Amino acid sequence: MSSSNKLDNQSEILSSLTKQHSSLKPEDGTTLFTVMPNELIVTVFEYLRPIHIVYSFHSLNARFSALIARHMKNVDLCNVAPSVLDVVRPLISQSVISLKTDCNLFWNMKDLYGFEIKRPYRDCVRRQRIASFRGCNFSIKPEYEWHKPVPYATGSKSFSSLFPSLQNLWIRYETEDDVRQVLLAQIPSLKRLQKLKLETKSSAPFDGIPNQFLQEVIFTSDSKVQDISIYRCTQLRDNMLKKFCPANNLTSLDIELFSEDDVFILFNYLPNIVSFACEINQRREMSSSSRIATPTAAATPLLKKFSLGAYQGADFYLIASLLKTRTSLEFLSLDFPVHLRNNDAPLDGNTLQNELLQYLTKLQIFQFDLRVEMKRSGTTKVVDLDRIISTFQNHFWLGEHNWNVS
Repeated sequence: MSSSNKLDNQSEILSSLTKQHSSLKPEDGTTLFTVMPNELIVTVFEYLRPIHIVYSFHSLNARFSALIARHMKNVDLCNVAPSVLDVVRPLISQSVISLKTDCNLFWNMKDLYGFEIKRPYRDCVRRQRIASFRGCNFSIKPEYEWHKPVPYATGSKSFSSLFPSLQNLWIRYETEDDVRQVLLAQIPSLKRLQKLKLETKSSAPFDGIPNQFLQEVIFTSDSKVQDISIYRCTQLRDNMLKKFCPANNLTSLDIELFSEDDVFILFNYLPNIVSFACEINQRREMSSSSRIATPTAAATPLLKKFSLGAYQGADFYLIASLLKTRTSLEFLSLDFPVHLRNNDAPLDGNTLQNELLQYLTKLQIFQFDLRVEMKRSGTTKVVDLDRIISTFQNHFWLGEHNWNVS
């Protein structure tokens, strides 16, 4: 059903129910809204944010407590006024299952740390004084006083003790302090979740999620995380890899890594992975060698869905050597520029078939956007686009798989 049809149906329901109950009169201070049937109230709730529903109707009566109960299980606390947050958070603490928030929630929770902790900041206080006196003109020179950050409260109450039923958590972080003093501090609670998503702005001023977080939340023997999304990770370090354990419970991973080498490394620690999506934020140098050998198919026997994006370019043949042994794949998406020199054969349908696709016998969906960039050296090589397109129009592409390429 389209959104427009849904709105029309809801409008008809509202109009019908309003007419049926138009004869109801407010008595003893009771508002008309409270005497409306549950169906109408539930329809009105569909236009409101769950947190505002809880804030407005909590503790009204037993009937409304029952109506808002389901809205206390899936809550979005992003961009919420502190006055609303202070009221709602204690109400949802025991019942919330899925929570979306930013790190401000952690910084402002007094009962989490035993005292109010302020986000570290440099608040400059301008003091004006007269630096010199020249005739009738005063020259004003500002002075700045830098406020030191409040020490972080170590050994504080765990986040999971305040939200004991929480299973899914979505956190938006923006600064290095958010990573170091919130995410790393709450590792014992985060690794008990089933689903975790960490997101930030692409322009956020920090290096990325450190190896320590990956090791202690995902690649540890007592992690319960099944589905995780992480934006921007630092390069995997050999000294931390020694501490990595297989992520036996992890079935879905969406992550931004440093290079193709890190993709190869993680394949060795994902024995039960079903869906693996990754982006690479650095281009791998042609001369560099991979730190490890290509993982065997036994490393990821359940992998059905794999997506790779590398907007600064990637080595197709290196990626193909990794993927052609993933014979369980049913969905594959590749999106990256392919850098070729004049003496390299152009990437066409025959190359994709021979180097990769013929090995993936269970593959049903193949999405690719491989932008070929030619590096010119000496004479310019002319690329015959019609011939390349024709290689995608043979029996393998159109007959066996019904894949249309344009």
